[in-house]
Amino acid sequence: MVRMSRVLPPFAAACLVIVIVALMAIVRFDAGVPQAGARDDATLTISAASDLTFAFEELGALFEEETGIKIAFNFGSTGQLAQQIEAGAPVDIFAAANVSFIEELDEAGLIVPGSDQLYARGRIVVWSRADSPLRFDELADIADASVERIAIANPDHAPYGFAARE
Repeated sequence: MVRMSRVLPPFAAACLVIVIVALMAIVRFDAGVPQAGARDDATLTISAASDLTFAFEELGALFEEETGIKIAFNFGSTGQLAQQIEAGAPVDIFAAANVSFIEELDEAGLIVPGSDQLYARGRIVVWSRADSPLRFDELADIADASVERIAIANPDHAPYGFAARE
């Protein structure tokens, strides 16, 4: 059960490092125990929300170097990744951007009981290009008549899109 913001603040990055280090310890100490979705070629399959791509790829390389265990990443929207798991995709670790998908998978008996962990909390960020005359001090500023377009993530698949629509 994880949440992550689109922009990785220092606290979230530190939490991510702690999670990867904990995973390294789990894999190291439970190496003889078959894990869900595990294969004979010692590859750890991680499905993760797209906003984790850069951090996970960097930390994944360090994990592989430290443990010798290969990682296969599958990045996408949390909703689509959850659908893949429901359809039987072999996944060892699921890093979701919305806790509700983890809860639904848990209710369906598709995750290891008690294995869910919250490692970060996301926030919606209002952003504009540096060369834009628009300045935002608070969320209500987007209602200004000078704001012509607002882009959000797809609310059907991305928790930040859903939260932005709300």
